Amino acid sequence: MNVVGGTTDVSTYFVLRLSATGVEATTLDVTTFDLQYVRTGTAPVAKVDATALAATDSAHADNKAIEIDATDQPGLYRVDWPDAAFAAGVRQVILTVKCATCFTEHMAVEIDTPVDAQKLGGTAQTGNDVGADVNDILTDTGTDGVVVAAASKTGYSLTTAPPTVAEIQAEMEENGASVLDTLQDRLTDTRSTYLDYLFSIYFGLVSVVAQAQSGAAGTITLTAGASAVTDFYKGQVIVIYTGAGAGQARVVTAYNGSTKVASVSPNWATAPDATSWYVITTFGSAILPTTLSDNIDSIKAKTDNLPTDPADESAIEAAITAAHATTDGKIDAVDNYVDTEVGAVKAVTDKLDTAMELDGAVYRLTENALEQAPSGTGASAATIADAVWDEAQADHVAAGSTGESLDGAGGGGADRENLVL
Repeated sequence: MNVVGGTTDVSTYFVLRLSATGVEATTLDVTTFDLQYVRTGTAPVAKVDATALAATDSAHADNKAIEIDATDQPGLYRVDWPDAAFAAGVRQVILTVKCATCFTEHMAVEIDTPVDAQKLGGTAQTGNDVGADVNDILTDTGTDGVVVAAASKTGYSLTTAPPTVAEIQAEMEENGASVLDTLQDRLTDTRSTYLDYLFSIYFGLVSVVAQAQSGAAGTITLTAGASAVTDFYKGQVIVIYTGAGAGQARVVTAYNGSTKVASVSPNWATAPDATSWYVITTFGSAILPTTLSDNIDSIKAKTDNLPTDPADESAIEAAITAAHATTDGKIDAVDNYVDTEVGAVKAVTDKLDTAMELDGAVYRLTENALEQAPSGTGASAATIADAVWDEAQADHVAAGSTGESLDGAGGGGADRENLVL
């Protein structure tokens, strides 16, 4: 905050916060505030207990304070300070507001030195003195090329009444032409230098500034002095800045060094001609390099082979619908087959659940499953036992076998049925 030294009736605004929570302090009793200030290089004045202002827009009253708005501007308080705090002679005053339940707040106020505009060099000046000084300055110095003769300002002293419109017109008629001639000569002399200066700034951006020979929808024939190297300007940006097609910028996609014809993309909205002046920028080669141009040509060659776009999206939708119908039918068939096979497998494995039990980490047949004889149309236990005896007697009678012993016992007259091994 800045005030001019000697300013009176200064009010400031402080935001007070509760020291316990840090939130804005509202509905404080301003009569508990301690007010104090200290000026640069001086002892602090004795603190003063604030008293309450009647309203926020009350006239200034020293060492008074008031809360602004507890709801919409919580924690904001106005404090009025005595004029002595802002007297000239020091550079700064520190204002302090102290409250028992709040953080102590300080505000630094810069005291600006008053300036007497009528004192120049320590001497008091009158209005006529200043006007006379200006009139002296208007006298010809002979160094700027524009002469204002003393006689030409007769009657125009700033210490007198201002000139009339008729007097100003007469002055312009007498001296205006010479002034304009001088300005025109200076502009003529400096124009080429100024243009050279501008182009020196953009030298790193502009490689060619020249006049075209002709142009067409997608080409421009450069000046006869353009590069003889084919594709020398390819990938750079050409800008028409005056003449036919002015204001257009295009990328050079090809350049014929023999004919000086540069092809551009996209085509010109207005074709250039022999009145067109152009600029070719060097930054185009960095932004749109030849390799990028080649890549674009390669992509275009491939996309040119794509079929013609459908008349509308209905063709695409129809193709998607047909493909969906085919694949949907196949997916349904697979789904149905899987459901059938899984059901059959489950029917078998469900039976194992009652025939097996977990023994540690290994499944085994339950005792009940082992005790139950096979059911159904298979051979009975008696049939299986007879078959075992018959097999032993008929086919297993090799020397040393059980069948041979049984057969020998039978031949000796033993009762095979009552034979106990």
